[in-house]
Amino acid sequence: MRDKESGNISLLTVIITLVAVLLFLAIFDMLKIFICREETKKASEAICLAIAQDKLFFQEDDIPETITSLKNNCRLNDISIGYDEVYAVAEKQVELLLLDIFSRKGFYIRSGTKVKIIYPWEGNSDCQSYSFHY
Repeated sequence: MRDKESGNISLLTVIITLVAVLLFLAIFDMLKIFICREETKKASEAICLAIAQDKLFFQEDDIPETITSLKNNCRLNDISIGYDEVYAVAEKQVELLLLDIFSRKGFYIRSGTKVKIIYPWEGNSDCQSYSFHY
């Protein structure tokens, strides 16, 4: 009778350990996804703001150089540059532990950013003018 109970406990221990390891791997994958998401978001925001600044200060010759300088090992997936708007999508491949075991290798995380350019000479900006009396 004692041998049968000992076998059941060892089987329960193996099952609990397996569930704990799978849970740990799932949490680790989620953290990698969140970190990758933040990196792609920062890259897409940086590229949009840099291009908007180049357009605002009439340095449009610097735009191709700005586009190729993405950070965090991200690559530019899509970009749209208009007169008063810039839209960019950055992507990065992330290798996951748990999901790579059960499915295809490598997942892509994408983040998009849209920047509206407000030119101060168009009259619809929030810039206010002040007059000083001496």
